[in-house]
Amino acid sequence: MQFTDAEIADMMSLGVPIVAVGHNVPGAGCVRIDDMAAAATAVQHLLALGHRRIGMISTFNDQSMFLPVAHARRRAYVETLAVAGIPIAEELVMSVPHGMDGGEQAMRRLLALPDPPTAVFAESDELAFGALSALRRTGRHVSVIGFDDHELSALLDLTTVRQRVFEQGVLAAGMLRRAMTTGDWTPEELLMPTTLVLRASTWPVAVRTAGAG
Repeated sequence: MQFTDAEIADMMSLGVPIVAVGHNVPGAGCVRIDDMAAAATAVQHLLALGHRRIGMISTFNDQSMFLPVAHARRRAYVETLAVAGIPIAEELVMSVPHGMDGGEQAMRRLLALPDPPTAVFAESDELAFGALSALRRTGRHVSVIGFDDHELSALLDLTTVRQRVFEQGVLAAGMLRRAMTTGDWTPEELLMPTTLVLRASTWPVAVRTAGAG
């Protein structure tokens, strides 16, 4: 979650080791992934499949708890498309509350556009699940990629970017344990790897076009 400056100051005043999981907190240790690079991998996968009209479902403006992550993943989407020479179409970027309901709402809005996307990058798997639900209910075909590799992702055959959240927690606990047992504390940052997990929810744009209509 995102802390205010006052909250960070209060934590630092305690004089104890602090480790954040998921994003940086000034003065604290950190175990996280590179959200920018990982999200870029997701968008690059869709580009490699030939998609050029790519939407994004994000919590950017709606879920302040996840703002650091939302900002990074939205920025990666914008920058990756820019590098590919694709202008950002604002109507393809949906900001909704976190969760399946938000994802379904966003996908329905995208499908209602005169020129809907052929592929969508969802900021999280929960948003992607909602998007898949909307597609199933409408009988439409859009490639969807999520983020996190939620335990239900394999069941729903969702292509996603896997991060090892449990391992991040283990490493954070280990950093704190070492600090308590040795008395030596120097905040450090550990970047964990991510993996692109390919499943059936993404396919080449030519396949989608051939199956449309």
